[in-house]
Amino acid sequence: MSEAYLKLPKKEQALILGKLSKNKEIKRDALLLEKDIWICWALEFLFKMPDRLPMAFKGGTSLSKAFKVIDRFSEDVDITIDYQAFNCGDPFAESTSKTKIKNISLQLRSMVTQHIKDALIPYYEKIILEQFKENAPTVEIDNDGETLHLRYPSVIEQKSGYIIDSIRLEFGGRNLTIPSEPITIATDISEYVKNLSFPVAQATVLSPQKTYWEKLTLIHYECNRPTLKEDADRISRHWYDISMLSNHQIGKNAANNRELLNEVIKVKKTFYDSGFAKYDDCLNGNFRLIPNEDYLKLLEIDFIKMLSNKMFYGEQPNFTRIISEIKELENSINGK
Repeated sequence: MSEAYLKLPKKEQALILGKLSKNKEIKRDALLLEKDIWICWALEFLFKMPDRLPMAFKGGTSLSKAFKVIDRFSEDVDITIDYQAFNCGDPFAESTSKTKIKNISLQLRSMVTQHIKDALIPYYEKIILEQFKENAPTVEIDNDGETLHLRYPSVIEQKSGYIIDSIRLEFGGRNLTIPSEPITIATDISEYVKNLSFPVAQATVLSPQKTYWEKLTLIHYECNRPTLKEDADRISRHWYDISMLSNHQIGKNAANNRELLNEVIKVKKTFYDSGFAKYDDCLNGNFRLIPNEDYLKLLEIDFIKMLSNKMFYGEQPNFTRIISEIKELENSINGK
């Protein structure tokens, strides 16, 4: 049986990461290689949890880790817990009033918070106690009530300031976990270090076609903001992801799956609507994917931060080209 990487002394871990970060095939900074290991650790034990609620791994990190569609490091772990597991009623029934939907939404958020506090944190703490005698990670819930922070003991001394020693597991309980499929999630470096074992997750992963439409409707929401955000911190990645997806067969298939778009819009209008979202426009030829010039400038600043912190692998993407491609996509989706 091979020795576990996470059982090694910190100096040995640092040497391994430092050496591999110089490997021209891997093309990853040591900080990102380390964070990737902890992402896989968090996913491994989440999906090993006894009697866990029905849930699915989704979002940008799933596009990177499960489907290899995007060439960037995605550091947040998005998890959908099937709303039906909480038995709060059917928010999508035609007879359900707006007041009832609001109450169901509040109940679901509260139950996700309680699930993190009462089940997930004790479970992770038990695993941590069993696995680590020193240099142990810690877990805590965020003020938003739906995010679990896994803070790990980094072995890398030189920090960038952009990559923090923490994994954000962002849980949501106002969606369905279908369509999805089981996929093995492994670390980026496991195939290069055969004499050590690394975390491996057997995860249920949401369909990338659904992620495609969820990201597009998120972009549409952002483009309809009535007031400018102070910054676009870590938001430009959504435009990059859509650019990559649209050039992949997954995105091409998703673009023709308007039934899936209808399902995404139904959830968005039920739980995430606002006075400016205009989700109906996504169905009537007025999908909006390009924000105003001021917002574009903020997105470009955020994109440059990602470039400077080596978040992309291989050939470096061009922001102007991405926006041009998405403008074409906007016209195509809208039938223009």
